[in-house]
Amino acid sequence: MQTNNQHHHSNEMLLDGNDEDEDALENVQEDREEEEKEVKELIKAEEVVEMTDDERNRAMGCVLGAFVGDAAGATLEFVGQ
Repeated sequence: MQTNNQHHHSNEMLLDGNDEDEDALENVQEDREEEEKEVKELIKAEEVVEMTDDERNRAMGCVLGAFVGDAAGATLEFVGQ
């Protein structure tokens, strides 16, 4: 696993000193920081919803069903073509 310093260093190597690339990387990093702040604010603002065990089980069944359907669909989508 790369540390932040190693990851940052590998990004610098890819840039080859091009100012436009460095500016683009800074913009992406700034955008990412802004998005992280927005997500944190949304999480704080999210209302806590109380569920019964039956409701929680149904919700988990829906999520797991979506995961299984996605995995099977991706695997089988192009079979036979």
